[in-house]
Amino acid sequence: MMRGGESDFTRLATWLIELPDIPLSSVPRTPSPTKRRRQDEDQDETPRAPPSTKGPTDDSLDQLFSRDHDSRPSRSSRSSRSSPVKHDLAMRFARSLPLDRRPIVSAPRHVQQLAGRLTDLEGKHGILPAKLKDAIQAHQSLSEPIKDYMFTSDGIDANANTEADSNDDGSPHDGSLEQLDRLVKIRDNTRECDTIGRNFHEVEWNETVHSPMLRLVTRGRRDLACRNLTQANVSRRWTDPETQDNRIDYGIFVVPAEDSDLHHRILTYIQQQRGSQVNPLIDIDPDRPLAVSIETKRLAPGVEKADTQLASFARCLIRLTRELTPPEDPQLVLPLLRAVGSAWEVGFIIREKDRAVVNDSFYLG
Repeated sequence: MMRGGESDFTRLATWLIELPDIPLSSVPRTPSPTKRRRQDEDQDETPRAPPSTKGPTDDSLDQLFSRDHDSRPSRSSRSSRSSPVKHDLAMRFARSLPLDRRPIVSAPRHVQQLAGRLTDLEGKHGILPAKLKDAIQAHQSLSEPIKDYMFTSDGIDANANTEADSNDDGSPHDGSLEQLDRLVKIRDNTRECDTIGRNFHEVEWNETVHSPMLRLVTRGRRDLACRNLTQANVSRRWTDPETQDNRIDYGIFVVPAEDSDLHHRILTYIQQQRGSQVNPLIDIDPDRPLAVSIETKRLAPGVEKADTQLASFARCLIRLTRELTPPEDPQLVLPLLRAVGSAWEVGFIIREKDRAVVNDSFYLG
């Protein structure tokens, strides 16, 4: 039906929008070996949020019908998202919050001090509770010997901010044995996934190793919470349209106590500014700051994407923090945790004037 005053462009756009979809099953097609190979490769990727199902917008229609539109930039954009090198270059030369990568030795003093405390853990001095010495030594092996210096000298766990510790009577029956059993199970799962000749995809690594380890670390803590963020999106308010792929696998959030000054400040901020939040994610705990950004992979082609994904997400997080902290604040340090198979590494990103600076990551264990 023709409508008075409508242009040919408007009628054609309306016709395309109202055109019914043709069922895929009714379209004859020849199977493509190339597409089958791509499906096999995609099985290893951590499931992400599905693309938007919203209808075409005015901008997309203008782009579709514009005579001056060239599809080459679109292909280039997809290529830059699929290539970690191109993605990293795009962030380095971005107009908003460009990215710098620097060695840890050039980091500010407070960042080096934090890194130093973490590297001290590599020596494994006093990291195991003495009350579990017998139980832990029962699980040692020739490749993983347990030494006396690894245990605390006083038998008291250094972590005093968990529900179990608040009721700790010094015995190994306060929940610590249960945590040890879970840790042993994670170790066994890691060995299985690392078996040469057996193919364990990234999803299985996450299900049996990475997620259980992160849950174990935060289990029972009153001040931390771990969330799976594979389906979470960053609000457009803090994304960079020039560099896509702003998702990560997991996040550890700060959970302020209800009677704390931090909780009061966050509550007041959100109440006074409609639509405000203290993390950049859509509909994910808007009153909880994101403390640690985590990306997980298995040791396979594509593992190098972890660094670019973390950096891309962290730049979104920095854009948010610029609204919450004074620009001259030098103390804001955002940890970036990367797990590749059984290897865990941590790096840091800081805000330096109008730039995001990532320091080299180092091995945790």
